[in-house]
Amino acid sequence: MMRKAVLAVSAISVLLAGPVLASDWRLVTSNDAFDLYADAESITSGPTIKVWMRFDGKPPYKVENGLLQVRGMERWNIDCMNRTVAMSDYAGYDDTGQAVISKPDPQTPPHPIAPDSV
Repeated sequence: MMRKAVLAVSAISVLLAGPVLASDWRLVTSNDAFDLYADAESITSGPTIKVWMRFDGKPPYKVENGLLQVRGMERWNIDCMNRTVAMSDYAGYDDTGQAVISKPDPQTPPHPIAPDSV
């Protein structure tokens, strides 16, 4: 989670520099476990940056209810002043696009962003 947060924070400055279009998913990073995207359209600025992140699992993985998830979407809240990131919404989908898990407000505690990582 922390590595994804650092990569996302780094990518947000790049995303803010370009034009913002509807459903503008941009690849942030990719590895053997997942592809991570940020929705440039959803980025809000201010003391707390909010952005929808999407990750596509490779291969699909089980979520807490035992169902297979291939895509997850999280709303990240990045507090630049305090150098923290927290998740405020989450949904996971199977390979047909059916929601398999949804947490409208999981209220994860803020996690620190590592110094010199952004």
